[in-house]
Amino acid sequence: MALQSLTAVFSCDECGAEFTVKCDPAITCESLFEGAEEACMGGNGCTSGICSFQDGQHLCPSCTTERDAVAEE
Repeated sequence: MALQSLTAVFSCDECGAEFTVKCDPAITCESLFEGAEEACMGGNGCTSGICSFQDGQHLCPSCTTERDAVAEE
């Protein structure tokens, strides 16, 4: 039997909103948290947009968009 999917729910460190990240079950990590964090860092695993891990914070898609817009200015 093979693991088919993993889903993690994070709380945004900026606004507190919950967001869901689909993790790749094939990724080899030392812990499930590291695998979930890696999916968050990549941004593409987020089910409702592009999330991120910036400055030590897990950010929901909304806060990621705001931070990226400020960084571009």
